[in-house]
Amino acid sequence: HIRPPVRMSTDEFDAPDGFDAAAHIDKVTGSEVETVTVRFDRDLRWWAETNAPGAAATEAGEGTLDVEMPAGNIDELVSWAIGFGGGVEILAPEAVRARLLDHLAPFLQEEK
Repeated sequence: HIRPPVRMSTDEFDAPDGFDAAAHIDKVTGSEVETVTVRFDRDLRWWAETNAPGAAATEAGEGTLDVEMPAGNIDELVSWAIGFGGGVEILAPEAVRARLLDHLAPFLQEEK
């Protein structure tokens, strides 16, 4: 438990031998990291160019940009993509694209 007041410390510490932060992060995300290809439209490609400058990227025509991005939590990625509206599209892998479409399906069904 953390009790207030919380103060910043200037103390130093050494991580234990063999400590691997990545191994613990994987436990938090609940999945392994996989590469996802996301297409940014011409109006949003700046986001990828600014926030993922080292990512593999391919010009995709009409000003769009396809970017390979690591994703450890697919549900988080889907929510993130939805936040961009129609400005991004998950291209691959197909299972991730299907997860996005499944999430959107209730909103895309025609009223009867």
